[in-house]
Amino acid sequence: MTAAATKWEPKVWEVNYEEIVIASTIGLSNEELAKKFNFTPQHISNILQTPQAALTRRRILDELQKRALDSIPQRMTAIADKAVQRLHNLLHDDERYAQSPFAVVDRGLQVLKGVGVLREEKNMQVDKAIILTGEQSTDLLEGLVKANRAKEINKGIFIEAEVIEDKDAKSSI
Repeated sequence: MTAAATKWEPKVWEVNYEEIVIASTIGLSNEELAKKFNFTPQHISNILQTPQAALTRRRILDELQKRALDSIPQRMTAIADKAVQRLHNLLHDDERYAQSPFAVVDRGLQVLKGVGVLREEKNMQVDKAIILTGEQSTDLLEGLVKANRAKEINKGIFIEAEVIEDKDAKSSI
């Protein structure tokens, strides 16, 4: 049997072998490990190729995976907290609101829908919508008040009117 055909195995698995496997698992090169532990790179390679090293590496990776999985709920809570903080800051940023009020309101509505405060009805439909400024809505309300007053004053007076059909409209005037 040739020397190349036999694999090196330690007579005793030393503590520093565990440290070498751990350091290798987290990414240190054989050259870096050789300098740190005062071995040759070939000896580091021999240590890392043993069955004990494979078991140690597997235990380390299993533990890292378990810790990563265990930390997910805490990390998701931290992400949710950060999202709420940022939404709060966005909705309270008057400069951003002045620049893009609809975007800020839209985000706020999405949040309210997401947490169940606002619900969308399945059959809810808006055919036409008019968005008015504050001044326009005040003018409209004043016009309605004046129209109601005129209606009161002219109660009992009938005016004959001709109905004109608009071909583009669905109803007639």
